[in-house]
Amino acid sequence: MNIHKNILLSCLISVFLFLLFSCDTNNNSKSKQDKAYNKQDKINKNKEEAKLLVSVSKNYINLINYSNYIKAKDSLTLETKSLLDTFNVDITNHLKNLKELSREELVLIPDKNDVLVLEDKTFTKDGEEKRQKKYLEKINDMVETQINLIDELTETSNNSSINALANEAEEILLEHKENFESIIEKIN
Repeated sequence: MNIHKNILLSCLISVFLFLLFSCDTNNNSKSKQDKAYNKQDKINKNKEEAKLLVSVSKNYINLINYSNYIKAKDSLTLETKSLLDTFNVDITNHLKNLKELSREELVLIPDKNDVLVLEDKTFTKDGEEKRQKKYLEKINDMVETQINLIDELTETSNNSSINALANEAEEILLEHKENFESIIEKIN
């Protein structure tokens, strides 16, 4: 008789628990779905942010390599070479800051040696001023691309550290862009 009572009691407890949990699932299912969507949105946003961090760092590396490449050319004036020197220092510092930030965000960004600039043979037939102008126009376009990437990163990211670094970088890049454009205008 004790066995029958125990079986009956366990059945009643099971039915009671089933009813208790089944009544509550409608409320929990919505919140679980909302949480799942929020997690997925956050994951997607983090992926997009990571891709943009990698793109920004690759562009920084391209800018450093290309400016070093054209700095070695004989066709550049001293003014342009000194502008490229300060440009390199600023870009290298921002790349270092980006690397530190990417470590905190657990994003692997490329190394300086991973991206190389190949020589562009089309500029060699022009005169020295035209070559310098073409070099500066190309680096100016690269800076414009970097500014656009940084703007996209700022819009995508909710991270205050990333936004602060991006805003600072954008100001410096805009200043260098103006300097490149003023030298290009002098050549015309």
